Amino acid sequence: MKQTIKTTKLLLLGLLIFSSCRTEESVLIPGPNESNFTADSNLAGLMKRTALKDGSFDNIIDRANCFTVQFPYTVFANGIQVVVNSSADFESVENIFDDHDDDTDTIQIQFPITVTLEDFTEVTLNNQTEFDALASTCKGENEMDDDIECVDFRFPITISTYNTVTEQFDKDQLLNDRELFDFIDDFKSDDISNIEFPVVVIRSDETEITTNTMPELEAEITAAINACDEDDDYDYNDDDCIDCELLEFVDLLTECNDWGINRLTLNSLNLDLLYPLYRFEFDSNGTVRVKLLLLTLFSGTWTATGTGQNIELTISIPGLTEVSNVWTLTEIDIVPGETRVDFKNGDDRLRFESVCN
Repeated sequence: MKQTIKTTKLLLLGLLIFSSCRTEESVLIPGPNESNFTADSNLAGLMKRTALKDGSFDNIIDRANCFTVQFPYTVFANGIQVVVNSSADFESVENIFDDHDDDTDTIQIQFPITVTLEDFTEVTLNNQTEFDALASTCKGENEMDDDIECVDFRFPITISTYNTVTEQFDKDQLLNDRELFDFIDDFKSDDISNIEFPVVVIRSDETEITTNTMPELEAEITAAINACDEDDDYDYNDDDCIDCELLEFVDLLTECNDWGINRLTLNSLNLDLLYPLYRFEFDSNGTVRVKLLLLTLFSGTWTATGTGQNIELTISIPGLTEVSNVWTLTEIDIVPGETRVDFKNGDDRLRFESVCN
């Protein structure tokens, strides 16, 4: 009797294992061609481009969009030594560049350094000649390149693969861009994979989109290719206001009543010295007054609209044509004892400064 029960259990176990194997196999058997996630599929190419390492975030240092310099390293910004331990130290370099408008900003890197390429390859550069040679292979400012920066993946992403030659199944849980890039880069022509859905993608405005099929994921990445400013230029402070809020900016502008012009550059001419003692007062009712000591010399109007990188300050002051313009807010810098707000209009620049904070 015991032997019969044991035999029955073995038969049942065998059937369960066989059924389980058949179920897994049926999930991974290739479907129609348009549903295959293969090495030459359009979706694989799009995901690989999205996983590329963005080299533009440290352009203030290397002015190269196709690689990044690994921390830590040392640079000399306009002759001043800065130890760069993280991206937070870019602000120290930026502040040095911002101190003067009538000089040529320079960066000298202390070699050797190690850089990471778009495909996550690491290269050691021993001198400026090697650095320049590698940087020359990158696309220039705002030129079209391979990486897709306007969308990211929420990891982990799980992919099951069936090799039609070896008839082997594998399951990979990918935890970051590098693992995803390497997985697709190592795709074999005999591999057919299934992505385990849902897959969440994150747009440049931080909106999270859940995709449930390969066509949905492909459509979402395709739509993101030119959906944002990839910031592939060398203007190191043009994206500092990503998180700026209109109401906070307006409160800052109106609560301080002693703004002076620290910087005014029009048509490449530095005009800030024309306003050494002028003080600007922005009232909450939309009035702006320009004073010299206790005397009001000019008055006009102001408005602020937008959010983030698109906050605009419109100033209209009869008699002050140099300041009267539509200025885009680029940076708010608050440090103990000093507050600066920076604006641009094309190549023109304006900075207000106050001891109020």
